[in-house]
Amino acid sequence: MKQKIANQNHLERIKMILKKNNIKITNQRIEIINFLMSEKRHVKAEEIYRYLKDYGVGLATVYRNLEKLKSLGIITEINYGKERYFEMKLFSKKSIKIHMKCEKCDQIIDFYDDELSFFILKKKNFYEEQKNIKIKDVSLNMIGICEECENKEEEFNGKTNKT
Repeated sequence: MKQKIANQNHLERIKMILKKNNIKITNQRIEIINFLMSEKRHVKAEEIYRYLKDYGVGLATVYRNLEKLKSLGIITEINYGKERYFEMKLFSKKSIKIHMKCEKCDQIIDFYDDELSFFILKKKNFYEEQKNIKIKDVSLNMIGICEECENKEEEFNGKTNKT
C-alpha cells in the first residue's frame, strides 16, 4: 500500500513538472511514466512499446516521450554501444549512477558504492572548479559477466572438462 501511495505522489510531482514546462499530460505519456515507475530494472524503448502497444502507444511515441522526460531530468538514459536503456532518475537516491551490463544476458546491475561515489564527486568538483564548468550528471558504465552467468559458465566448463 505504501508503494502505491508513493507512486501516486511521484506521479503527481511529475505532472507538476510537465505542467510547469507546458507539456500536455496525455494518457499515453502517463502510461509510459507508470511503466517506468513500476519497473525495478533498466528498460529499452522497445520493451515499453511491447507492453503498451495494446493501449494505442506507438514506438515513435515512446521514443518522443522518453526524450522529453530525459530532457526534464525525470528519467536517465544508459548507453551501451547502440543499446539504450532507461530508468527513473527523479526519485533516485543515487548521486552517482554506477552500472554493469552483463555481456552474456544483457542484464544491467546497479552498484551502490559510497567510497567510489565520494571519490568521483571529489573529482567532479575538482574539474568543475579547475575548468570553470558545471557537470550536471555523472555515471560509470562497466561491462562484465553477472554472477548467474558466471556460475552457468563454470558449471558448463566443469561438465565439459569431465567428459
